[in-house]
Amino acid sequence: MDEVSVRVAAASEVAVRLDAIGGLYQQAFAEPPNVAETPAEHRATLLRLLSDPSFGCALAEVGGELVGFVYGYQLTASGRWWDGLRDPMPQEFTTEWEGRTFAIIDIAVAQPWRRHGIGARLMDTLLCERAEQRATLGMIPGLPAAEFYTATGWDLLSRQDSPPDAGWTSPVFDVYVRELTGTGSR
Repeated sequence: MDEVSVRVAAASEVAVRLDAIGGLYQQAFAEPPNVAETPAEHRATLLRLLSDPSFGCALAEVGGELVGFVYGYQLTASGRWWDGLRDPMPQEFTTEWEGRTFAIIDIAVAQPWRRHGIGARLMDTLLCERAEQRATLGMIPGLPAAEFYTATGWDLLSRQDSPPDAGWTSPVFDVYVRELTGTGSR
């Protein structure tokens, strides 16, 4: 098997690689029960995220070909990430401030490269560079990825009903959290 390179990518590089990231996104998320955004919707989402100064991304490549990515951004005090949780959480948990929580929005690995540790390397590479105290992600319930998240240090927090006007890709998510030990939380 060829050598896989995993590294943090600057927003400017991600902007140049939108087509490759979009193609891999469609490949990974078009399989039910996933609900993929259309190519145009995904491109618009990624462009919006790229304009956020807290945007972070890691890419996995083999010989210059993209085989995986993970990206996200820092939650804000006015965000709705914690809305709709079925298990009540104390306000101290759901209150956000600058530097508190990094949200993973998408992670994908090309089919032939899955189950080779690339997803874990992507996640570790990105999160080790983050200054936030914790990270969170949401996934559609029942996907095999749940085993991956549990095995890589994520804790299932609660099931979540998407707010009707939020525009999220699924009506229900399982929300996970993970404490971070990167440069900012030491």
